[in-house]
Amino acid sequence: LNVDRFATALIGILDKSNHSFTFANAGHLPPVVRKKNGSVTIVEGHSSLPVGVLDETTYEATSMDLVEGEVVMLFTDGINESMNPEGEILGVDRLIREIKSSQTKSPGAIGKEICQITNRHMQGNVAHDDMCLVCFGRGFEQ
Repeated sequence: LNVDRFATALIGILDKSNHSFTFANAGHLPPVVRKKNGSVTIVEGHSSLPVGVLDETTYEATSMDLVEGEVVMLFTDGINESMNPEGEILGVDRLIREIKSSQTKSPGAIGKEICQITNRHMQGNVAHDDMCLVCFGRGFEQ
C-alpha cells in the first residue's frame, strides 16, 4: 500500500456519434450533470482507488447517455474544497445548490458560474490545491 504517492484521475471518452460519455474513475469526484430542466445530479458509477495506491488495480468503465441540453461538469477537489478566510469549505452540496439556482445553461456559462461561485466563496483567500474544471454538453452552439 502506497499512500504517499498517488493521483486521482477521471479518464473519459466523449462519443459524439452515439451521444455518450464513457469514463473510468480512479478516486476522483464523479461527473455532475445539469439537466435541461435545471435539476442537477451526481453520476453514480464505478470508482476505484487512486492511481499509484496499489500496484494492480482494476478500473471499470461507466457509460452515460448525453441528452440534448445537458451539461456535464468535471472538476477537481480543489474547487469543492476551496476555503474562505474562516476555513469553511465550499462543498459539493453548496456548489450544486448554486448551479441549480442559476439561469445559465451553456457549458461555457456554467463553467464561468462555477469559477465565480468559487472565487466569491474564497473571498480572496489563497487556493490550497489545484483547481481544474471541464464543462461540456450536447446541443449547444460552438
